[in-house]
Amino acid sequence: MKASALNRDANKGRTFKMRVLGALVLMLGYLFFLALDAPARLLTRWLPSDVVVSGINGTVWHGQIDAVRWRGSEVGAVSWDVTFSDLMPALAVAFDSTNGPRGKGVIRGWQQAQLFQWQVSVPAAYVVNKLPLIVPISAQGNVQLRLQHAVVDPRGCQSLSATLNWQDATLGTPLGTIALAQPQVQLNCREGRLEMALRQQSPYVQITGKGSLAASGEYQFDGRVASGDAMPQAIGRILSTQGNADTQGGRLLRFQGRLVL
Repeated sequence: MKASALNRDANKGRTFKMRVLGALVLMLGYLFFLALDAPARLLTRWLPSDVVVSGINGTVWHGQIDAVRWRGSEVGAVSWDVTFSDLMPALAVAFDSTNGPRGKGVIRGWQQAQLFQWQVSVPAAYVVNKLPLIVPISAQGNVQLRLQHAVVDPRGCQSLSATLNWQDATLGTPLGTIALAQPQVQLNCREGRLEMALRQQSPYVQITGKGSLAASGEYQFDGRVASGDAMPQAIGRILSTQGNADTQGGRLLRFQGRLVL
């Protein structure tokens, strides 16, 4: 009798544990499917206060925002997909603005955020309009960024491989037009600083130089500029008064300061 009672108690115990386990599995499954269907609007709770969005559709895993504004600038429509890249969690992002930036790329990583395979294009006129210029200047062409890989953390830029090109670059000034052809900037990182190497060659002007930008906003640029035969004379005369002259007739320039975003 005692053995039978013990067996019944054991069976009841196993049955209770199975029921608890089954309920737990059902609850976890329910929470999993809730998470899969979580609406994209939940993400707005973590957006910075200077980011304004409208028209949010989809889920936190796959969604789209019809319009994004950041500090008064139109970013346009933004879409995203949560996926994996090289066995790491990744966020594939694409954005498209009618008269502004457009591009796509991947943010991935476990402990550090990595930017991977980004392609961004911005009309040069959009960039120039954002600059605090004293003299009115117009710009034509597109500025294109091709970024293969980058790692950025609170200490600054840790690694970077990218190229910045200005396709069909032309500047219009009150003193004449300057055709820049295709300026190119190589970008990399060193000791937490963003470094750049600029090269520009056209019959109007030749520019070479190197610069750096720290996470704090401090920047420095050292370069050389020389007017070509096609340069409008009025602009050439102004350039001849800038910086210090070198032995080849070019001008050596240095800019430094701090960006305020």
